[in-house]
Amino acid sequence: MPKTAADLDPDTIFASIDFGGARAIVAAVSGGGDSLALLFLLKEYLAQRGADAPQLTAVTIDHGLRPESADEAEAVARLCREHGIEHRTLRWEGEKPKTGLPAAAREARYRLLVEAARKAGARIIVTGHTRDDQIETFLMRGARGVGRGLAGMAGFTLLDGQLWLVRPLLNTRREDLRSVLRKRNIEWFDDPTNENLAFERPRVRARLGDGGSPSPLPSPRRRGEGDLRVAGSSSLPAPGMNKNAQTSMPPSPRLRGEGKGEGHSTELATELDRIAKAVATRRAQGEAVADFLGVGVRIEPAEDVSIDANALKEARHDVATLALGVLASVIGGRSFLPGDAERERLFTHLSGQAAARLGLGGCIIKRGRHRHHIWREARGLPELLLSSGESSIWDGRYRIANGLSGGKQVRIAPLVSMEFDDFCLNAGIDRTNIRRAAALTGPAVYVDGKLMDIPAVTGGRFLPAGLAMTRHIALFDKILPGHDLALANAVRRLFGFANYPDPPIVT
Repeated sequence: MPKTAADLDPDTIFASIDFGGARAIVAAVSGGGDSLALLFLLKEYLAQRGADAPQLTAVTIDHGLRPESADEAEAVARLCREHGIEHRTLRWEGEKPKTGLPAAAREARYRLLVEAARKAGARIIVTGHTRDDQIETFLMRGARGVGRGLAGMAGFTLLDGQLWLVRPLLNTRREDLRSVLRKRNIEWFDDPTNENLAFERPRVRARLGDGGSPSPLPSPRRRGEGDLRVAGSSSLPAPGMNKNAQTSMPPSPRLRGEGKGEGHSTELATELDRIAKAVATRRAQGEAVADFLGVGVRIEPAEDVSIDANALKEARHDVATLALGVLASVIGGRSFLPGDAERERLFTHLSGQAAARLGLGGCIIKRGRHRHHIWREARGLPELLLSSGESSIWDGRYRIANGLSGGKQVRIAPLVSMEFDDFCLNAGIDRTNIRRAAALTGPAVYVDGKLMDIPAVTGGRFLPAGLAMTRHIALFDKILPGHDLALANAVRRLFGFANYPDPPIVT
C-alpha cells in the first residue's frame, strides 16, 4: 500500500534495504522536496543504528543548466553543515547537447554519483524518486508504446556493474514528503525546469494536475537569491522555494480526482496496478529468456554465438524474440535492445528454411538447419590507442586498461586475415573450429607494433603483464535495472562470468 503522511516513518521506508556491512551511503540531493525529505528520513533512520551506522554523504549534482544552480548547490551544502551531514557538490562540466538534454543530464548525473560513491567507499546510492515520478514515467513510456519500459523505474538498479542505486520512495507521494519537511521546518527548492513545458515530463505532470491544467511557472530567480536554511530564520525563501506555508505551494501533481474521493481511488489504483503487472511480466519474461539461454545457446571461440534451432522453434514467441534481441545487442556491442520490429525480423529470418544471412544491429545472423549463428559484423570496427595509465572500452565489447611499464602504448584494432593465420600458427592454435569471419572482428592487441593476442580466440592468455582486458556487456554493465537481473546474469554465465552482485534487499 502507498505510504501516507501519517505513516511516513524511517523504519517503514528503509526496512527492505540491507545496509549491513555498508560503511558509507550516498544520497543524491538536489535541494528539491523529494530528495531533501529522503535525506532527513535516512539520517534519522541511520541515527538509530548508533556506532554501527554507515557514513551518510549527501551529493548534489550541479548540471550547470541554470544561472542559479551553483547557488542552490551551495545552499544545500550549508543546510547539510547545519545538520552535521557530510556533503559534496559535483558539477557536470563540458558542452551540453542541444538535443536530448534530459537523457544526457541523467547519464551525467549517474556517472557523477558513481564517482562520488566510489570516493566515499559506498556501495549504495539512494535517490528520491516518488510514486508520482513512477506514474509519470509509466504514462510517458506508454504514450511511446514502450512495452518493456512500462515496468517503470526499478526499486534497485545496478550502476557500472558494482554500485546499487536504490529508490526507497517509489510508493510514497510527493506531497507526503513535503509534509515531512514542513513538520521538521525544512525548506526546499522548486526547480523551474520541472515546470518547463518544452520537456515531456513537465507536460505529463501538468496533465496529471487538478483538472489537467498546469500550474503557473514560478518567477525566475536571480543569482544569489535563495538560502536553504532551517525555517524560522531571518532569511526569506527565494522565489520558487517553499517555506512551510501551504499557500505558497503549487498543487502536487496527481491523477484527476486525487484527493476528491472515488475518482482518486479508482484511477490511481488502476495505474498502479498496471505498473505492478508490467513489472511482473517483465521479470517473468526475463527469467524465461534466462532459462532459454542456459539450455539453447552457447558461445563458441571468437564470440560465435550458436543457437539450438529446435530450442528456438519450441520457445514461446516473446521469449524467442527477446532472446535474439539480447544476443544481437551483446555481440554488436550495443547498450540498447533492437526495437520490436527488428526483433521480429530476426525471428522471422531464423524461422525460414534455406540457409541465409542477415545483417542487423552490427551483427551477422546466419540461419542453419540445426544451429543458428550470430557474430559481429566486420563493418564499423574502431581502432583504439591507449597510452600508459589509460583505460577505455573498445567497440562496446571489451574494456581495456593499459598498465604496461615503460610508458608503452597499446593499439586495439580488428585483424587482417593473414595476421590471424600467422598468429594461430605461431601460437599452436587449431583453427578448425574457429569461424574466421567472427575471429576477424575480434580485438587484436598490438604493443610496439607487434600482435600480442586475440582475446576472443585465446581468452587473453597471451596478454602481457600489466595489460587488463575483460569482456564488456554494454547492454547491462553500465545500467542494469533490477527487473532484468535474472536475464543479465544468464548472459554473464554464457561468457563464463560470475553473476552480478545481489541487490541489497533484506531477505
